[in-house]
Amino acid sequence: MKVAIVGCGLMGSCSARELALRGHEVTGFEQFEFGHTLGSSHGESRIVRKAYPDGFYTELLLDGYPLWHEIEKESEGPFLHEVGLLYLGNDRDPEITDQMEALERLGVPFETKREGETPFAFADDDVGVFTPEAGWVHAPTVLKTVRDTATKNGAKFVHHKVESLGELREFDRVVVTAGAWVRDFADVPVSVRQATFAYIEGAYEGPVFIEARKGQVYGFPNEERRTSFKIGCHDLLREIDPDAPRGGPDPAALDVIRDFCARRLEMPDAKIVEPTTCLYTRTKDEDFRFGMIDERTVVASPCSGHGFKFGPWVGRLMADVCEGRADLGRWPRFSL
Repeated sequence: MKVAIVGCGLMGSCSARELALRGHEVTGFEQFEFGHTLGSSHGESRIVRKAYPDGFYTELLLDGYPLWHEIEKESEGPFLHEVGLLYLGNDRDPEITDQMEALERLGVPFETKREGETPFAFADDDVGVFTPEAGWVHAPTVLKTVRDTATKNGAKFVHHKVESLGELREFDRVVVTAGAWVRDFADVPVSVRQATFAYIEGAYEGPVFIEARKGQVYGFPNEERRTSFKIGCHDLLREIDPDAPRGGPDPAALDVIRDFCARRLEMPDAKIVEPTTCLYTRTKDEDFRFGMIDERTVVASPCSGHGFKFGPWVGRLMADVCEGRADLGRWPRFSL
């Protein structure tokens, strides 16, 4: 079967890898040079985890998370850093209590942490939910690994902007994984937002972390060879046109990051050394969107700022859909 992939960030590259491993003739079309910083797959680090406030996603990751270990075996060096995840918040917040209920119900190991048991300062009613099956991946190595595997198994990647799906009539199946440009090809209910993250001067050694609080700050231990550590702001997103000139980091988001450093890490004078941005392709409910737009074309928008950890799972799903082995109706929440 001849399959075209439109958009070769992580989702498209994982789809190309899986289809090529199954013996299909795959061509991936990418409008920008690999390694570009205009989409959502660039940067050094991405969180991987099973823990979610919404147990629906944890259940999906029971299948999806182990795929990271499979792909790492194909890499020239390790890229998965299982340092664990600490989810911080009020012990009565549904984002915390629902998460613990889902983890217990699904048999995912976790521990609760209190003041003095983590690198963070706690209020009296705070709790930390720690899951060891989590950490971060080095995104450039991940992308290189999945593309190398795809190429070794016969896939081709072409630097070309697909203007219309009509260009791809020669293909038996088409997978659209175009990220922020998905609306160029299908009526997908997403908006494109610019998110802000930054590096903080100094050292942080501990698990990756997420705070259940307005702004939803998340962060990482120091990446290799860095003397600073990364913190991002999941909320406070600015809607943009992905083809228009980009604005700079959001000052309000940087203030939220500084506030987190002061409250949680006791760094009242935290120095931001590298503020920057990335794109979120966001739905109103933050769920992903998948669907067939004709008998041969499947569109995938695993988005809203939490899709990267699902890359291998999405690649497998897209291959199953192309082969007629998966029914997207199984997940009505993801319907276009």
